[in-house]
Amino acid sequence: MSSVVPRFVRSARKPIFRRNPRIYPPTKGKMLRVRQPTPIDPVEDNLLKKWWSDYKLQTVAIGHLLRSTFALKSPDSLPEIVVEQAFDPPLVLINDAWNCETKKLREEYFVSHFSEKIMETLTKRQEYDDREKARVEELKRKFLSMLDGSDRMVTIDNIDSRLDEVMHSQPLDFNYAVDSSGRPVKHQKPSTDS
Repeated sequence: MSSVVPRFVRSARKPIFRRNPRIYPPTKGKMLRVRQPTPIDPVEDNLLKKWWSDYKLQTVAIGHLLRSTFALKSPDSLPEIVVEQAFDPPLVLINDAWNCETKKLREEYFVSHFSEKIMETLTKRQEYDDREKARVEELKRKFLSMLDGSDRMVTIDNIDSRLDEVMHSQPLDFNYAVDSSGRPVKHQKPSTDS
C-alpha cells in the first residue's frame, strides 16, 4: 500500500534528509589550520602611525577652534548680557511662593514629628535608667547581705569545720516526687482496700 502512495505525499509526512554524494571529498576542518599573521611593512606602519597622530591632533584643534568661535559669536557669551528666559517671570514667582509654603509645612511637620519621637526616646531612656538603677541597688543589697552572712559561707578559714559539720550531719532523704512546677509532692500511703 505504501508503494502506491505517491512520492510527494510521502515526502510531506517526513522531512527529506539530504547529504552530499559520496564522490565529493570530505570537507577540510579548521582545527589544525593555523592562520599566518599578515606581514607588516615597517615603513608603511611608521607612516600610518604618523598620519594617525597628525589626524587626531588636527581633529582636536578644529573642534577647539569651532567651540571657541561659537562661544564668541553667541549673544550670551558675556555674563552681563546673559538673561534667563527659560520660564515666564509670573510662573517663577508662583513657583517660589509654593516652594516657601511647602518649606514651612515641611518644617512644621518635622518639628512636631521629631519632637514627639525625641520625647518618646527620652522617656524610654529614663525608664531604662531607672530599671538599671533599681537592678544595681538590688545587687548591692544582695552583696551586703552575703557579707553579713559570711559565717554561713565556706571560706578558706572555716573549710575544715564546715566539712566536719557536713560529714557528721544526718543524711537528707531526696527520694520524693516533684510536680511540674518543682514543688515536692507529699507522700501518700497506698490504700490497703484492694
